[in-house]
Amino acid sequence: MSWIRRLFHKSRAEKELDIELRFHLDHQIADYVAAGMDPEEARRQAMLTLGGLERVKEEVREAHWETRLENLFRGQRNARLSRS
Repeated sequence: MSWIRRLFHKSRAEKELDIELRFHLDHQIADYVAAGMDPEEARRQAMLTLGGLERVKEEVREAHWETRLENLFRGQRNARLSRS
C-alpha cells in the first residue's frame, strides 16, 4: 500500500514542479515583452535563460527540488537585476 502513496506523492510533486516552472517561464517572457522584445523571441530567450524545462526538471529531481528551484530563480533574478 505504501507504493501507492509514493506514486501519488511523486505525481503531485511533478505537477507542482511543472506549475512552478511554468510560472517562472511565463514571468520571464512577460519581462522580456515588457522590455520591448517580440513575444516569440521573448519565449525563445526565456527558454534559453532557464536552460530548457526538461533539463531543469532533471536537475531539480536530483536535488531537494524546493531549495534547488529557489536558488536557480534567485540567481536568474540577480542576473537580470545586474543587467538593468
